[in-house]
This record gives sequence, C-alpha cells and structure tokens, in this order.
Amino acid sequence: MGIRGLLGEIPIVYHAFATGLDKQSREKLLFVIAELKDGNGFYAGQVSEYTVLQDEEPHKLVLLTDVQFSPNRQSSFVKLECDRLLIDLAEVLAVQIQEHPNSDAPQVKSIPTKKWDDGF
Repeated sequence: MGIRGLLGEIPIVYHAFATGLDKQSREKLLFVIAELKDGNGFYAGQVSEYTVLQDEEPHKLVLLTDVQFSPNRQSSFVKLECDRLLIDLAEVLAVQIQEHPNSDAPQVKSIPTKKWDDGF
C-alpha cells in the first residue's frame, strides 16, 4: 500500500517521515505524538532516526529525543529522564506529525503542547 517509485513500491512510513529527515539538507525538524495501543498513553518527541521497511512488516522502529509522556488525553505531558526512546510502530495506534524549519531549532526544545487534543 506504499507509493510507486523508481525502485518499486516505497513504504508509506518513508513518506510520512522523509521530508523532515532528509539526511543531506536537514532543513526541517520532525516532531511526533504517538498514541499507544490499548490505552497505554502517549509519547511525544523529536524524530531522530527511523527504519524503512515494507508496509507488510509491522515492527518499524522510530528513535525519539526530547521525549515526553502522557498517560491519557486529559493529562499534561511530562518530560522523561532519558536521552532517547525507541518506539515500535506495531504498538502505536495513531501518530501526529509536525515539521518545524531547522531555523526554529533553538526555540523548539520539545513538543509545544500540553494535551493530545491541543495538537501542536
């Protein structure tokens, strides 16, 4: 269910994250809020790296920095005391994605949000 490219079908996860993580230009910073399955909370952070696998492979990993956690939609996010967090997209129900110009990097230290419903 990916998008056709010169080398065949390109996985959809690549298109979701590629714009913000172009290795050559680094023009944009990419932030996500990931809602975990089974009501296990929300992680928010800056995308640092991600795996590109075919759409059929459910276990795609995303490495986040400046990570925050919220147990539910009503609670505020709290910064985690870790350098990085590795999320398996097979455990994620939904992902909000937002790009920021790299020139905003000094001002963008973490997800500018308090609750999931507030968005970015």
